[in-house]
Amino acid sequence: FVPFLRDVANSPNFTSFAEKTGNEAMEFFRQNMISTLIGLNPGTVMKHGTTALFNSLQQMGWRDFASEFAQLMREDSSTGRSNWNMALSKSEELQRRMRNFVEIIRGQGSEINLRGGRTTFDTMREFVMQLGATPVAVSDLLSSVPTWLVAYKRARMAGETEGFSVNKADLAVRQTHGSSVMSNKPSIMRTNAFGALYTSLYGFFSHMFQKQYEMAWKAKDAMGLAKQGEYAEAAKRIPELASLFVSYVVIPALIEELVTPYSNSERDSWGKKVAKSLIFGVGSSTIGIRDF
Repeated sequence: FVPFLRDVANSPNFTSFAEKTGNEAMEFFRQNMISTLIGLNPGTVMKHGTTALFNSLQQMGWRDFASEFAQLMREDSSTGRSNWNMALSKSEELQRRMRNFVEIIRGQGSEINLRGGRTTFDTMREFVMQLGATPVAVSDLLSSVPTWLVAYKRARMAGETEGFSVNKADLAVRQTHGSSVMSNKPSIMRTNAFGALYTSLYGFFSHMFQKQYEMAWKAKDAMGLAKQGEYAEAAKRIPELASLFVSYVVIPALIEELVTPYSNSERDSWGKKVAKSLIFGVGSSTIGIRDF
C-alpha cells in the first residue's frame, strides 16, 4: 500500500540524466509501435468496440441499455446531446476515457522530444497519433456513456443523492470497461517507462481477466452450495454464470476469430476451431500467458 500511495502522490519524480534519456528513447519507440499497430486500425475498433458493447449489455441489461443508446442516436438529437453532455460533464470516469486512449498511443508525456527543439515533424507526429486514437476512443464512449446513464438514472429513481448516483454510475463504467485512473492501475503500469513499455494494453486485458476470475469464484461458490445439498440455491446462480461466460469468454473469442482468424484456422474442424479460439481468448487475458 505504501508504494501505491507514493506512485499516486508522484513522490519518485527525480531521475538521473541517463535514466531520463533512456526512458525518453523507449517511450518514443513505444509510441511509434502502438500507433502503427492500433492507430486508425479498423480491426481494433471492431474488437474493442463490440466487446465493450456486449460487456455493457451483460452488466446493465439489454432493455435499459438499448433505450439509452437509442436516445443518444436519435435523429431529433436534442435529447441525445443533452444526455451525452450531462454524462460527460458529471462523470470524471468518462472524461478520462477519451484521454486514456490518446495516452495509450501518445503516452502521458506528449512533450517528449529527442531532438531538443520542437519541429514540424513533432507536431505532425502528435497529430497523427491523436487522430489514430480517436476511432477506438469513440467506439468505447458509444457503450460507456449509455452504461453510465442507465446506472445514474436507476440510482436517481431509487431516491439516491446526486453524488451517490454519479459514483454509482462511475462504478458501473469501471465494472464494464475497466478504468484508466492512476489509482486503479497496478504497480507495473504506474512506474517508469520500462513498465509502460510492456503494459500499454494491460488496462482492458486486465479488466477481462478480472471478470473471468470473478466468474470462476462464483462458479466455485455455486458448486459448494450444490455439494452441501442446496441445489435450488445453486441453480439460481446458473443464469448469472452463463451470462458471464458468454460475455467474457465466448463473445470475445468469437469477435477475435471473426476479425483476425488465427493461422491455418481453415484446416481445423469446427470443434477444434472453437476450442482453440476459447483457449486463445482466455489465455490472452491471463497474466504471464498474454505476455508470452
